[in-house]
Amino acid sequence: MPSRLPLSLWRYILIELWRLILLTTVVLVTVISFAALIKPLADGKLTPGETLKFMLLAMVPMLQYALPFAAGFGATIAYHRLSSDNEVTAAHAGGISHRAILMPALLSGIVLAGVMLMLNQLVMPTFLRAMEHLVARDVTKILMASMQRGDSVPVSDNLLVYADRGAQIEPSPASGASHEMALRGVAVVELDKRGDVVSDITTESARLWIFSGDRAQEESSGSSSVVIVQPGPVVFGQSGKLGSADQINPISIAMPGGFDDNPKYLTFSELVALRSHPESMNWMEKKRRDLALVLGERVTTSTINDRLRSRNLIELTDQLGGRVVIRAAGTTYVPRFRWALNPLTPNAPVQIEFTHTGLDGKTPVTTLISAKSAGLYTITPTRDQPERLITLRLEAEDAVVTARGSSDAVKPVNAGQQALYKLDNLSLVDDPVLDLLDPKKSPSAKLLADAQPRIDANPPDSFVKGPALHLRERIDRLGREITSKQHERFAMAAACLVMVVAGAITALRLGLRMPLTVYLWSFFPALATVITVSSGQQLTHDVGARGLLVLWAGVALLGLYALVGYRKVARH
Repeated sequence: MPSRLPLSLWRYILIELWRLILLTTVVLVTVISFAALIKPLADGKLTPGETLKFMLLAMVPMLQYALPFAAGFGATIAYHRLSSDNEVTAAHAGGISHRAILMPALLSGIVLAGVMLMLNQLVMPTFLRAMEHLVARDVTKILMASMQRGDSVPVSDNLLVYADRGAQIEPSPASGASHEMALRGVAVVELDKRGDVVSDITTESARLWIFSGDRAQEESSGSSSVVIVQPGPVVFGQSGKLGSADQINPISIAMPGGFDDNPKYLTFSELVALRSHPESMNWMEKKRRDLALVLGERVTTSTINDRLRSRNLIELTDQLGGRVVIRAAGTTYVPRFRWALNPLTPNAPVQIEFTHTGLDGKTPVTTLISAKSAGLYTITPTRDQPERLITLRLEAEDAVVTARGSSDAVKPVNAGQQALYKLDNLSLVDDPVLDLLDPKKSPSAKLLADAQPRIDANPPDSFVKGPALHLRERIDRLGREITSKQHERFAMAAACLVMVVAGAITALRLGLRMPLTVYLWSFFPALATVITVSSGQQLTHDVGARGLLVLWAGVALLGLYALVGYRKVARH
């Protein structure tokens, strides 16, 4: 090697190399971005103005695949020209080694690998999120705009929803919904394939919840939103027959096109944080909430027993702010009542005091109930209920009911002897379940730790075991996905470096061949590397660390291919 570095030669090679890399990158990114644009454009999800914006946004994520191939192509063509013009031979005759000639390719590969790593870890996830939001339909915007125009909303292929008016309200934290609306004058119409009406439901009022991608497709990666409509008293028609009902089950409708909560949209630091807090994914929060509810049922009954034993009373509240005080000595599990209330003294009635608003809507009224027997049911909500909170039902048999108020204008409420007195939708004052439902106070790791003693019990608590095992399995699966995404990004950056070096060495080795032939000798190994990285990422997601061997094998084999080629070049 000469005493001085061949800076002029390096500058000459670098200019030629980067000119080809940048030109090829622009062409490849434009072509790939246009290909990604075709489907949303054909589906009518983009306006003309959004089309250009989408294409510009797509260019940055497409660099993940365009940049390595463009770098490999640029290195191959640049060094092939040097070799075919005998410039490499002349430089070698002047004392410049092959290592020195390849140094610009190596330096360029290191720079491109760093750029790729920064793009993969920091920039591309942001642009992917922007693309997804651009294509995704804003369900709330569509609903509100259609209602203001008096149009029906086609929420699926065979279902139309119409409302005279609607107002967006703040969703309850218990629901987990992204949006909530109150509707008036609602009609839901089901159509067959020909567009004929199969059935219809009309109601004066309804509540509507919108969920972002976690209810309809929990087990898939497809993006969707879910609309759940809870009608009030309804009139329904089917096959020409009319009927009515005070209440029906919520109507759940999956809508395509909502934002997909996916780790691929997260930066490196966000992926690291996600491993510690998996509930930040909406579909993981759903699983965490499932376990919180079954633990909450156990905690609720335990809290009731503890408070009755220590204070001989428990305080409950209903949805309208009414206050229920029950005086009892404890509870006994019986098949008839979930938890039968034990009176303070044997054969004495159970005393219940219910403070609520009187008929004038203002004056407090206290309803007193003396029941021969009473019991509490814990009602765990189903997965289809938007308001997912554990509630209690109080049932009192052979109840003597009296009421008194502070105003003579208020009449007694439900006074007299009643065979059954019932109060629904009750919850404990200072309800411990609220802490379990809060993801900050009770993250997944804490809930699993709380559930483990119940699972290890003999016999194990099967009510808790199922949701706990399901949550743990999903956390493990998410952990594998995070690992696969992180290694895929590092591997693609490393592959970019190896592709540049391999392309340059292949060009030197096959300098007398046609340029296309030379490029094919570097292109197919590079293509195999990218396929191996993508396959290894999916395998790691499915089976764990064993998939990393496949993920990195392509990069290692391409590096070995470049090393073998270099030894041949150096020998001749």
